[in-house]
Amino acid sequence: MGIFDFFNKTKDAFHQSALAKEQQEKAERLASRKKLREAIEIAEEVLSQYNHQLSLNEKVARHFVLGDILEKLESLLRNWKNTISQIDKWANSAKDLVASDTGNPLETEGIVEAIKLYKKCNNLIFDDNYIQALNSLEKKLEWRQSFQNLLALGEDSAKKGFYKRGLAHFLEAQKLFKTAKVQRFIVFCKNKIPQEESYESQLYQSRQMATEGRFKEAFLAFKPIFKSYPRSDGKDLLQNLKRILKGKQFFQEGLVAEKKGDFSVALTKYREVERLTPELTACKDRLVIIAVKSGNYNQALSQLEEMEGEKSSYLRGFIYAKQGRLQQADREWKGIKSVKIQSQREILKTLVRRDRLQMMRTIEKFVDEENLEAAQTNSHEFVKKYGIDPTVQSNLEEHIQPRLENAIWESKNLQDLASFSEDFWLKQQDVVALHNWAVASYYQVQIDAGKIPNLLTAWFTA
Repeated sequence: MGIFDFFNKTKDAFHQSALAKEQQEKAERLASRKKLREAIEIAEEVLSQYNHQLSLNEKVARHFVLGDILEKLESLLRNWKNTISQIDKWANSAKDLVASDTGNPLETEGIVEAIKLYKKCNNLIFDDNYIQALNSLEKKLEWRQSFQNLLALGEDSAKKGFYKRGLAHFLEAQKLFKTAKVQRFIVFCKNKIPQEESYESQLYQSRQMATEGRFKEAFLAFKPIFKSYPRSDGKDLLQNLKRILKGKQFFQEGLVAEKKGDFSVALTKYREVERLTPELTACKDRLVIIAVKSGNYNQALSQLEEMEGEKSSYLRGFIYAKQGRLQQADREWKGIKSVKIQSQREILKTLVRRDRLQMMRTIEKFVDEENLEAAQTNSHEFVKKYGIDPTVQSNLEEHIQPRLENAIWESKNLQDLASFSEDFWLKQQDVVALHNWAVASYYQVQIDAGKIPNLLTAWFTA
């Protein structure tokens, strides 16, 4: 072969190289989309074109132009075939597992393993047959698992004495798979339902007794029923009835101790009632009443903060009346509609009027006796207790306080006066008291220069 013939062979090789490169890329694209069988088909077709006998020049030209492309394609083809071989093994194993399945809805192990194998296949290759097989197996597994769950729920309900609930589960399970076991359970539950309904009727009646406060009667009536038909809701009812009866027993014992004046024992009993039956609100009332009887008014008021209703309002009013806080007592009793309480309110109003008058007379008496500090203190107590009264307020501001301040200034030395004025300012917090403090501090500095910081404080405050 001459040089021109070699040149032509080489030219043909370049042309074939472009076609081979294009086919190689197409095969790789198919493989990347998990279409391995199609990729293998293209690779084999390309390589087959170069498997026939070639002349020396053709071999040289092919190696020169197509060497890397064909080598890479051959490597890819080997890998793809190995992958297909492994996929086929997995698929065949899955098919064998499916073929050996007996259709028993209680068995899922073979199906679960087959699903795992098909998932491995689908991770490596796109094959409609494998996808359909996987979907079919997953549906079959879902049915069997639903059946097993319904069967378990039915068995559990029947075991606990809830036969109607169990029957509903078994009937749902039968819609998925009709088995002899499910049919036996259905017959069993239907035979037990009359007994269950009789039990539930007795349970309802006992609960009604309890809601009416007939706890002991409910307990004695239901106890033999539960013995012949033990069920969780019946057990709960008996336990609650026992708890309430024990709480009521402690409450009665507390009342007896309280009546005897043994408040320590009564408190112990009432605390037990709170622990056993926190819903018994009467116990909270007794705790408040014991605190009142013991003179612990603040404790009683603290306990009443968490309580509402007319009874708690009455107790608060009673405590306020005991403390002499008559107006607050009247406010508490104002919303109570009882005729007896309204008559007590009239008594309170009379007592308030008397107390106000008595306090005003006391203030007047202190003024007449020149006991201005006592008159001032009683005036402030009056305002705090009954609010501002024009007569008391006018008397305090226009007569008592001015005379008291004059007396203080005339009777105190400068050292004591400055200290007194400062205390008086801190108590009164008004402009006059601040002015007096500043003036007293000024005169104090005249005899004691070391008090200049006090003067500056007073003046800067002013």
